[in-house]
Amino acid sequence: MSEKKFSKWTVEDVELFFGLAITKANKHLDEYTNVSHITITPQEQQALQKLQLQLQEHVDDWNEEELKMKFIAFMIGMAELDGEGYHTFLEREISFEAQGLKISGIVDLILAEGFRSPRHPFFLLHEYKKERNSANDPLGQVLIALMAAQAINNDSLPLYGCYVVGRNWFFVVVVGKEYAKTLAYDATQDDIFDILRILKHLKTIVERRIKTKS
Repeated sequence: MSEKKFSKWTVEDVELFFGLAITKANKHLDEYTNVSHITITPQEQQALQKLQLQLQEHVDDWNEEELKMKFIAFMIGMAELDGEGYHTFLEREISFEAQGLKISGIVDLILAEGFRSPRHPFFLLHEYKKERNSANDPLGQVLIALMAAQAINNDSLPLYGCYVVGRNWFFVVVVGKEYAKTLAYDATQDDIFDILRILKHLKTIVERRIKTKS
């Protein structure tokens, strides 16, 4: 059986291979990013402003690891995504088979049911790219990772994703054979507060789904 790694997939590859189509209107994406009701505490606001200053100064120079360790990791930490029965997992490999092809790759961050290993994914944060000279297709890579999660879950529920290119965060939803994505949220601007709100709201969505499942 032939194999194709996540890093080799483009948006067009995913769309053609899986019959996936982009939609402009998507109620699940709207729910995911409708976060005006999510509170940012004064302490979180101070921490975000400090992170934002660092990003503004270094976004043109940080490589992927520096962007991850000095900025993204702190955003994930503030969102407190780990909870009872679900956790974040870093650099885990997932794979599946489709149409006689093995598809596999390392996902940067998976939010999933499980304790020692991810069992039922809800959210994938995949592809941290530096701002300048970024290569490959980050949307294509997060989409193929979400298709892998869809195959693992084997249900019709929405899957949530995100990819980061320097200062810009893009949020994605896949449901069945359709996907939708946001415009860029610029973390060097006031968008940084909505980025945290979306991550915090994601925790609410996950807990609601787990409660419904049980």
